[in-house]
Amino acid sequence: MKRIIALTLVVVTLFLISCNTDTPDDGIHTDDSQSTSETNADISEKDITLVKDGRSDYVIVCNYKDELGKTFANDFWEMMFVSFGVSLNTKSDSSSYEKEIIIGDTGREATLSLKAQMSDEDFGVCKYENDIVMYATNEAQYAKLLIALRDYVFAGTDNQELTFNDEKNFISSLNPDITFGGNEVELIKNGKSEYSIVYGKGNTDSMMYAVYLKQYINEIFGVNIPITDDSGNVKKGIIVKGASGQAISLTEAKLDTKDDFAITVTGDDIVLAATDNEKTVLGMMKLVEMLKHGFDGTVVKLSEEDNYIYSRQGRAFEYSLKEYCERYQSIYNTYSSYHEDKLYNTSWVPQSAKDDQKLVEALVERMGGAFAVSNGSSSVLYEGFVRKLDIYDYTKTAKITSGTVKIPAYFAEQYFGTGLVKDADGYVDVTKYIEGNSKYSIYVSSDGRLAVITPSDVKAFTGTTSSDGKYTDKQYCDRMLEFFYSSVIPEPGVNTEQSRVVIEYIEYPQYVLDFKTNEYQTTYSPSIVVVKENGKSVYYVSYEISTVIDYDEYATYTVVKKSVDEGETWKTVIEKIPDLRWASVFENKGVIYLLGSDLYTGSAIIIKVGENGDYKKAELFKQSEVEGTAPGAVLHANGRIYKAYHIATISASEDADLMKASSWTVSNKTNVSSLAPSGGEGSMVQGKDGQIYQVMHTDSTQEAYVLRLSADGKTYYATKPSTGNKVEFPTCISKTSVIYDEVSGKY
Repeated sequence: MKRIIALTLVVVTLFLISCNTDTPDDGIHTDDSQSTSETNADISEKDITLVKDGRSDYVIVCNYKDELGKTFANDFWEMMFVSFGVSLNTKSDSSSYEKEIIIGDTGREATLSLKAQMSDEDFGVCKYENDIVMYATNEAQYAKLLIALRDYVFAGTDNQELTFNDEKNFISSLNPDITFGGNEVELIKNGKSEYSIVYGKGNTDSMMYAVYLKQYINEIFGVNIPITDDSGNVKKGIIVKGASGQAISLTEAKLDTKDDFAITVTGDDIVLAATDNEKTVLGMMKLVEMLKHGFDGTVVKLSEEDNYIYSRQGRAFEYSLKEYCERYQSIYNTYSSYHEDKLYNTSWVPQSAKDDQKLVEALVERMGGAFAVSNGSSSVLYEGFVRKLDIYDYTKTAKITSGTVKIPAYFAEQYFGTGLVKDADGYVDVTKYIEGNSKYSIYVSSDGRLAVITPSDVKAFTGTTSSDGKYTDKQYCDRMLEFFYSSVIPEPGVNTEQSRVVIEYIEYPQYVLDFKTNEYQTTYSPSIVVVKENGKSVYYVSYEISTVIDYDEYATYTVVKKSVDEGETWKTVIEKIPDLRWASVFENKGVIYLLGSDLYTGSAIIIKVGENGDYKKAELFKQSEVEGTAPGAVLHANGRIYKAYHIATISASEDADLMKASSWTVSNKTNVSSLAPSGGEGSMVQGKDGQIYQVMHTDSTQEAYVLRLSADGKTYYATKPSTGNKVEFPTCISKTSVIYDEVSGKY
């Protein structure tokens, strides 16, 4: 520990004489000028006793509207209480008292006299009559004033008596040779540290802070600082939230009631105090920033003059929101939230998703302008997205044979430029092209599954343990393959085109520490129907906008829009249908309807879409009869309308009044052992035999339940009792819409 105190007091008494010569006209002093002079002379020669025998007659006086002065008054009160055991009263400057310690920007003549002698960056303390006056120009100067009081004014006194005289008058700017830096500690020197990180014994959170701070400091400075609990005697410690002791108690007393943290040098200790978990993490980031600032290449220092209280600095600490989010999630293992619309793998396990997200972010950065293809896949990884090698023909895939890579000319010309040699099938031999072109290199995995083509400004991939400091090439290549080979969602094998127009944009919440406490909006339950109006195709879509906390939807509404130009532009038909969720849009006899569920009651709801944004709503069945489900397509067949509701199906005649509950029939429930005990989110479809079936998801990615519904819509029957009514299915772990294609004759 070092105390930076250089005391040169030659000019102090001279420049502060005005503190004692101008007598305020407060109605107490005589008007006789000679008498006044004699009084001032007597007072200037007399010591003021602030504390005697552990008692004080003085009152702290401040302007309650002066936030800085009021805060410093609290700090001064704390110092007097800790040092001398006296509890001074704090009063407003609107009244006068016999013996005052005047602090901050008050209306007192003493304050004005002191301020008149100060610069823009300054602090001072002086005796004025029987009073003491203190003032500083800003928060940083008040911090220095507090150190000056302790190391100069209070220096050499015992804890029973404190006196003040003219020799202790002081203005910083007028004595530039006198500095008060306070304690300075050396946390790290020549790659070693004498410190320990101290946490509260038996306090799991506190220990977690200590462990992470150790990792954080090692990450930045390459030094391992041991951790220990507060039960022993630690000579030099970084004391974190949750530990006990006077040092952290005094620092915590300076915090605001919420959203605050403080970093202080107290004796040989560094203290990190905070009001909550979020501010503890922010405090760690600020502490490391301060340590980096105090690092000269050999020694990591921190000075008491650097003491930092977040609330007193206007909560203006600038930091990376992404880094803050990452560090918070690393400590508390909370749900990841930030994203950059790149190639992210989802997971129900938060830590797995978070780890994978970091890997994919690094992969996108590592690839740069490279692209990757996989044998037999119609996809390409390029610029952080999964794209198609030929958007006009999904049957065209990458071909990797004996180290030779061929890809469809469509993407090859987009990447390399036009004029490439193509074979009769419209493929470009990339391997041959690169052999004569030094601008590119190619890596092909030993098993022939993956090829990565890199431009000259990107380091070629090797598929080995070669590392960029984040991950190995093998990890990157293995992760690339996961985008081509999914056991859950096989890549499209047909020419499928998606809309390029954003119908609704809901800003995804970024840099959220934990979805369990974050409220945000998201879109759900998309549904579409194409109808003919005046001979033209018109698209109607519906979707749900839900408000979510902790993955629980507690508010929702459904939107209906239409497009008359095949999806190029969209017009809102109904802006908001409150509490309607999981809705499917359909048309019957020229009218647009929606079938869905009520968010709160679970009842089956039908909506009749009107003109100019109006609609009619009716309840069809209670939740006890049906259960809400995903928005599977509504089926028209055999003159009836069918809609699956999780474990039951409702149906009605196309000629009936669909807004009347009596027009609708509900089937028996399917969640029985003889039918589909774990099925749900089904899709209604008409078989080639003219009968009605439901295809329901299972917990398997390659199986689905198939049940047959009676002509009147009342009874479900088993289709394959020997297999538990299960059939092989490409993917069925979630909702599926099964539609018959008349051209191919397939579903």
